[in-house]
Amino acid sequence: MSSLKYVEVDLIANDMNNEIPTEWTDADFDSMGWHDNTIHGISISNPSEGYDFDLTFEIDYILEWISTAEEPYKFSVSPATLTFKDVDKLKYDIELGYKESMIIDEITRQKNPGFNNYRWIIHIQSVGGRDNKIEFDASGFKQVLTSEPLITKSQDLES
Repeated sequence: MSSLKYVEVDLIANDMNNEIPTEWTDADFDSMGWHDNTIHGISISNPSEGYDFDLTFEIDYILEWISTAEEPYKFSVSPATLTFKDVDKLKYDIELGYKESMIIDEITRQKNPGFNNYRWIIHIQSVGGRDNKIEFDASGFKQVLTSEPLITKSQDLES
């Protein structure tokens, strides 16, 4: 497995030998979290020209919430692709307001009885309290960091 090293930003001292993983799969699901991760793009592809497809999210993945004495939190954030494999039964219901970002509240999964896949639900935050979500069946996922992590004051890299 390849690894990256933290990049120092805003004069925060980091252990530059602290290697972090650069990719994860559904086997890592229970140790991961996507709360407050911003979605910047969504794409659908059919790599094998079959019936199922891949569903990819371009996200800012929060690797760590860092508590500091000076401020409530800083964040270790890296752009990443989150790709779900063998997607079927895609359903989405999202309503966002003017200039409202698409931010993940949580991702849940439930095993589909009798099948070799899961029912995934990506819950999207909403200012109005609406139940925004993306639902689908998929065999699993692969998430890959696409750049070195940065330490920022924001939970996304565009702020």
